[in-house]
Amino acid sequence: MTTGDSEANSEPCVGVLGPLDVRDCDGNPVVITSRRERALLEWLAVRAPETVSLPSLIDILWPDNPPSSATQTTQTLVYRLRKRLGRDVIVTDGRGYRLGTPPENLDLWWVAERTRVGLRLLRAGHRPAAHAALQDAVGLWRGAPLADLEPSPWTEAETRRLDEQHEQLVDTLHDVQLDLGAAGDLIGELSRLTARAPLNEKRWSQLLLALYRAGRQADALDAYQRARSELIGQLGIEPGQALRRLEAQILAHDPALDVPTSPPATPPPDTHAIALPVPSHAPVGFCGRSTAVPRSPGQRSTTRPCAGHHR
Repeated sequence: MTTGDSEANSEPCVGVLGPLDVRDCDGNPVVITSRRERALLEWLAVRAPETVSLPSLIDILWPDNPPSSATQTTQTLVYRLRKRLGRDVIVTDGRGYRLGTPPENLDLWWVAERTRVGLRLLRAGHRPAAHAALQDAVGLWRGAPLADLEPSPWTEAETRRLDEQHEQLVDTLHDVQLDLGAAGDLIGELSRLTARAPLNEKRWSQLLLALYRAGRQADALDAYQRARSELIGQLGIEPGQALRRLEAQILAHDPALDVPTSPPATPPPDTHAIALPVPSHAPVGFCGRSTAVPRSPGQRSTTRPCAGHHR
């Protein structure tokens, strides 16, 4: 391996929002076949920038019955990952380890950043720009997160937190899409989501509103009755106040349910100024965000060559 290659691989991008995705600075996949190596890297990525103690790592890697050689084996896993990805990728910190890659090399960081930008734009009333940023964030989920980790109270809690984050993000994106007049495009997806989670009143509300705004009042009222039947049948309770109020508004053709038409009072802020600089070595999905981060017409990309290509 050349010096340039070693430097190029010293700052890989790590994606944990789906099957583990590791790529070098050129965006080339880095295959890690050992499940425990993958699990160790995933856990350090999801806990970044925190240091994870060696005993905690052992609990993650062997949640039920760690072998007597667990400490030495964990150290060997770290050594192998450093050899493959670069010695600075995993940093020894006291009695533990932490991920040494820049935060923008993680899909988790990009989700948080694009969500922050989207919510900021949404609060300012700039729905189209907010939609673009939130869609960026949602698009980074590739499947079930932390797939290589053994079930344990710690990993299950982390997976549950990420799933809840994803659900809230998708709900916010759907709210924005509904207010942008995309009701007809959302009906199919919201129908699938309510079938998958029939007790989720927020998504029933979105489906009712989408049907109503698409001119399908009767179907919206029928969806309310299906939601009510699910809640009574499974939980023995009536729909909550928000869903009942929405049904009443649909029956009354309440103008408050119409698509908002008022444009923002001021021009939208410079969204590429809000977004942080594009990392140079981003792989598909979050590295190489130059295709997703808004830029002014004619503005040059902020990407730069791989580290090993300019030294």
